[in-house]
Amino acid sequence: MTPRQKKIYAIVIISLIAGYAFVHLKPAGFVIPFPGRIDGQERRIKQLKVELKNLETIQRQRAAKRQELAARTASYWPHDGKIPVNQIQQKIERLGQVSGVTLNKVGAPKTVEINDTIMAVDVSVSSTTNIKDLSNFLREIANHAPRLVWSNCIIRPNRTKEPTAVTISGTVRTYLLSESALAYLNKEPENDEIDPGNN
Repeated sequence: MTPRQKKIYAIVIISLIAGYAFVHLKPAGFVIPFPGRIDGQERRIKQLKVELKNLETIQRQRAAKRQELAARTASYWPHDGKIPVNQIQQKIERLGQVSGVTLNKVGAPKTVEINDTIMAVDVSVSSTTNIKDLSNFLREIANHAPRLVWSNCIIRPNRTKEPTAVTISGTVRTYLLSESALAYLNKEPENDEIDPGNN
C-alpha cells in the first residue's frame, strides 16, 4: 500500500468514526446543526473512496505492465546498468571454440538502441570450417540462454568448384533492457513514475 493510499484510508476511517459518533452518540435531545456540513462530509467520504479505488486500479495496471515487461524480456541478456559488451563477445568466441569452429574474425561489439525499452549488441563474425562444425556452432547460438540470434548470416562454399569447406559471415545479436527499463523493473511499485506502456 502506498503512503497516499494509507493516508486516504486513514481519512476515510476517521471520517466514518466521527460521523457515526456525531449521529449516534449525541446526547438526548441534541439537535444536529448545519445539515449541509454533514452532507459535505458524506460527499467528501465518497470522493475519497472513489480516489482510493482509482489509485488501486492504477497500481494494479502498473503491476501488470511490469510483469508483462519482465516476461517479454526474460530471455534478454542480464546486466546491472553497464552493458557487458566484452562478456557478450567472449561468450560468442567460446561458443565457436566448443563447436570446433575457428572464428577468423570477431568484430568489436556495437550497441544499437532499438527503442526506449530495448537495446541490442551486435558482434560480427566470420569463419571457414566444415559442415559438421558449422552445424554445431549454429546450434550453440540457437540454444544459448540468454538469447542469441543472427541479425544477418551468409553461408556459402569456400570456392565455386570442388569446395572443401564452407564460409560463414554474419552478425550475432543479443537483446538487453535499456537503463530506464531496467530501473523501472527494479523500482518499488509505490514509487512508479514512468509508464512503459508505449515502449
